[in-house]
Amino acid sequence: MKRPLPLYFIVGWCLLVLCHLLFRFERLVAPLHERGTIRDDWWQGLSAGFTLLFAVALWHVVRLLVLKSFSLKLSIAVFACSTATLAWMACVLVPRTANPLRPVAGITIWAALKITCIWYLSRRSFREFAAQFVAGRRLRKSTSADGGVSPTNLQSGKQS
Repeated sequence: MKRPLPLYFIVGWCLLVLCHLLFRFERLVAPLHERGTIRDDWWQGLSAGFTLLFAVALWHVVRLLVLKSFSLKLSIAVFACSTATLAWMACVLVPRTANPLRPVAGITIWAALKITCIWYLSRRSFREFAAQFVAGRRLRKSTSADGGVSPTNLQSGKQS
């Protein structure tokens, strides 16, 4: 069973959104270190934390590609929170800009893509496909692990 093509787009988009949120948070904290508000040893801990969070984001994206249920739900939550943050930024930042067309267009495109990802991941047919995909993968692992007949050998008529 092959993964649907839009899933690869969603996985890439999820990695982009998670990295954007992570680096945005780092950009908020970095001036505190430059002003001396955060001590150097705390800053080293924060840097290690950012690296750990990046590793967690990569782990999440890999599990999303394998269609794990928790990762699907977490991706929906990340996209929803990120879209809500975009809506808040639109309400705060757009009135302050001289030319609001550019931020409104960017925010609209980002929000539309995130809402499309939420819609795709939360469809019943996709959830059923993900459950079948995980079950089929588990079955293939169990039959090849216990020396039974693997699905590829069934088609060719061989036994392991």
